[in-house]
Amino acid sequence: MRKRGIIAVGILLALILNLSAISVTPYEYKPYLGQFTPIETQKNPIFTPNAGDFAVKPDFLRVLPTKTPEITPKPSKKPKIAQNRPQKPIPALKPIGRALWGHATWYCLSGVSPCMRVHPNGGYYAAAGPMLRRALGGGDHCKPGPGCWRNKVVTVVYKYTFNSKTTTRKVNVVLADWCYCPGNHTIDLYSDAMRVLEPRYRILGVIPVRIRW
Repeated sequence: MRKRGIIAVGILLALILNLSAISVTPYEYKPYLGQFTPIETQKNPIFTPNAGDFAVKPDFLRVLPTKTPEITPKPSKKPKIAQNRPQKPIPALKPIGRALWGHATWYCLSGVSPCMRVHPNGGYYAAAGPMLRRALGGGDHCKPGPGCWRNKVVTVVYKYTFNSKTTTRKVNVVLADWCYCPGNHTIDLYSDAMRVLEPRYRILGVIPVRIRW
């Protein structure tokens, strides 16, 4: 191992001595005293740029006027908007002579509709509506007697047509009660009286009638 180290050191010293023996000539700058000749570059045959090619041309920025087509608008139909308007009350019918046209309903049926306290077992009774009370006179709360509608007997007439055959039915009732019955709702009959006029009264509910007195 010592011999190899000594040999390596000797080789390194020999290299150092050889490098120091080589002489290096320094560079000396000498200016060129001849005549300069311009070098001509070959033009590109594909693209030769000009000064005007890179200038912004005013024609490029100008917007050419275009004709706008004239469109004649057609009137469109306004959509119908459903509005929840309050229903107008049905105009009440005026009495003609000693008769009054209108509609009749029914009440007083066992297990279905209560009756008057003074007449709890049914019968031919009725409640007069506002139009009928005004036609007969006496006001809403008059006492039974002349000029008062209470306890007055009226005739209720019902006429209908079925299979080209006209049928007329009538019944006499006592006005022993009153009802609010708006519009042309003139009378509210006991179910016994309504059954005489129309056996299908529970299905129909309301029938047109003429009241005479």
